[in-house]
Amino acid sequence: MLKSRATAGAAAILVVLFTLILLAAILVVSSRLSISSLQTNADQASTLEAQYVAESNMNYARSVLGDLQAIMDKRPGGSAYIKVPPNISLVTVRQDAANYCDNGAFSTSLPSYVQQELPPGLITTPTWCTLQPTTTGTGAAGVLAKYVTPEAYTDNLTSSEAASAQADPAAFWRDIFTNPQNRLARANAASFRLQPLGVLNMGNRYRFYVGVGDMASKGEAAGATRVLTARNNVAQGVWWFELGTGNLLNSVLHTDHHRAKSGATNSVPQINFVNQRFYGSVHTNESFLFQSGARTQFIGSGKRDRNGNPIEYKVTSAGCDNLPGLGVTAPDNFECTKSPKYYANVGGYPTIRRGTNTQLRTRLDGETDLQFDLNGDGVLEANAIDFSANYIALPTNSANQRAAAEGRGVDNNPLPDGSRGLNLTAAVNNLALYAGDAAGNPLATFSGGKWNEPSPTFQYINVESCTSGGWREVSREEYNSTPSEYRTTTSTWSGTRYFSSLTCATTQYRVDKDGSMAVKQNGSWIPNGKFNGVIYGNQINSVQGPQRRHNPTLGREDLAAAPPALASFSGITIAAERDINVLNDLTMSDPPCRMEVSTCSNAGKGKNMLGIYSQQGDIKISSTAPTDLMIHSALMTSLGEVGVTNYNQGNPKGDVHLRGALVESWYGAFGTVNGNTPMTGYGRDFTYDERYRDGIKPPFWPESPKWETETPNKGTRGLANLVITNQEAAKFR
Repeated sequence: MLKSRATAGAAAILVVLFTLILLAAILVVSSRLSISSLQTNADQASTLEAQYVAESNMNYARSVLGDLQAIMDKRPGGSAYIKVPPNISLVTVRQDAANYCDNGAFSTSLPSYVQQELPPGLITTPTWCTLQPTTTGTGAAGVLAKYVTPEAYTDNLTSSEAASAQADPAAFWRDIFTNPQNRLARANAASFRLQPLGVLNMGNRYRFYVGVGDMASKGEAAGATRVLTARNNVAQGVWWFELGTGNLLNSVLHTDHHRAKSGATNSVPQINFVNQRFYGSVHTNESFLFQSGARTQFIGSGKRDRNGNPIEYKVTSAGCDNLPGLGVTAPDNFECTKSPKYYANVGGYPTIRRGTNTQLRTRLDGETDLQFDLNGDGVLEANAIDFSANYIALPTNSANQRAAAEGRGVDNNPLPDGSRGLNLTAAVNNLALYAGDAAGNPLATFSGGKWNEPSPTFQYINVESCTSGGWREVSREEYNSTPSEYRTTTSTWSGTRYFSSLTCATTQYRVDKDGSMAVKQNGSWIPNGKFNGVIYGNQINSVQGPQRRHNPTLGREDLAAAPPALASFSGITIAAERDINVLNDLTMSDPPCRMEVSTCSNAGKGKNMLGIYSQQGDIKISSTAPTDLMIHSALMTSLGEVGVTNYNQGNPKGDVHLRGALVESWYGAFGTVNGNTPMTGYGRDFTYDERYRDGIKPPFWPESPKWETETPNKGTRGLANLVITNQEAAKFR
């Protein structure tokens, strides 16, 4: 933009010179005209010259606006000049948004230019704060001074301007926001100031709007003066930048390391893409491993966004080479050293392939038979894997989930609605969820693709807490859900006997459709406040839903076989520090759509969600779980893996039919194959819950600690898109 600023108005000046020569010729030819006529022509020439000078100065000012917009935009390579430092909390950014607005009130009344470009599917009601034209700009200046990186000034301003801005960024932006004759203006020729307009609050994302305030240019020539003024061409003449925490549920499969936890010391991935089906995006922060001849399918939904465009899903890898090892959290800057690559399993050993995106796609096509239909229209597409995607960091703690369970927000103040969850301070052996009638019976009738709910229906939560004592014989199922330090076995002539040293008691809760929670005491239901959906415990050993009514045919997802763990109105997040074992099906009364089924709609199902999150441990599917396990949930581990216990033993058990998303630090194994033939454990049949893409998530779901900056697609949009009018000389200031 500096080059354009330096030459701004040059064309206009050339036109002026040509016009003057032409006028001179006309004056010579017209020598017989009267003195008054000659004076009129001279005045017209001066006025025309002044007009072109004013336009030249206006072009200069528009070029400066382009430089300032570039500072608030992304580099040509894609990274943003505005960055939130690592580990800045949502509370801090929320306060910055308030400061930008001079601490004005937020309301649900949105300007039309804001309303028309809202992201689709917002579950949080967006709110807007408007700044008055008389704002001092101090708050907005502080926000930009805090988050604009030093190189933004170096890349887009002259060396002296950049040095001045870097020396005192707050003073620089105050000058730009409040003083039409600011340091970037052209003295007595071009004046302007930027105008902070307001902030759009979208929950965990904030969009900061800026426009042009006072703007004028002046041209003078031989006593003639021309003045132009300009204003925003709403909405194409305003600019915004958006600060938001990364959505960790953008992909149906997201791995930090594309290696098994057991092979953490290896430098190459061990889990192959073979013949799986993934309905939705797939991402790893490391690099993929493909079996030679793999026929993995990556499939989209075939649906369209609010503008009628096909929704595109992606397959991406960041190619990180230096991610932290086992049990180590992400680096403080949430960045990694990376290079584009993938691994091919040739002759039983992963072999690295390096190159550009185009080179890697071509080579991979020759080694596999991958199938891509990422817009879901039924027509296979060319390989479009991005091997140089951004690194997406996983959460570093579960403090927000614990706070929510205690009824506190991220700012440590009580939640505005007075709700709370269940903060389970004692060790929990088992957490059982089911939708049931008033008598506590699980739902029994399945029709029309969902379970019939009587009136009233409740969400039941059975919490089994245990204390250590003497040994007692237990079932194999209870043994499997008991931590290893509290269980043992003995072998007898009649088989294996299972023992636990834990003595357990169950507390039962239930929640109605309005969120009112009650706890059962002495046979009566006692009110227990408003439930916000969060269940937190340092140790929650296992989670289960109701027992199956029958087993489906191997390889089939049969929803009628598994009574629901969640009622249609229920949203629950289970968060623990240690391992969590999934014992059986976890389904919903009104199931989320399989993404590939175009006749299914998730509209209106914003509350019907389950999420299971382990901060430091693993999420393990029990070795006793049934065939063709059905899970309707988001599953996430920050430092562990999601996998199957004893995945390499026994016979094939069909697939894990996941409707939701799986996010893990290490790529847990589900089963084994011989070539493309399943041998043990489960296959993967994963379909993405499209509600996540629209920002709908389980309650108080963890966010990525790495902030992301978004800006609008430019096109004809920008601060320099102005409506310009001629004015009296007095209008210049």
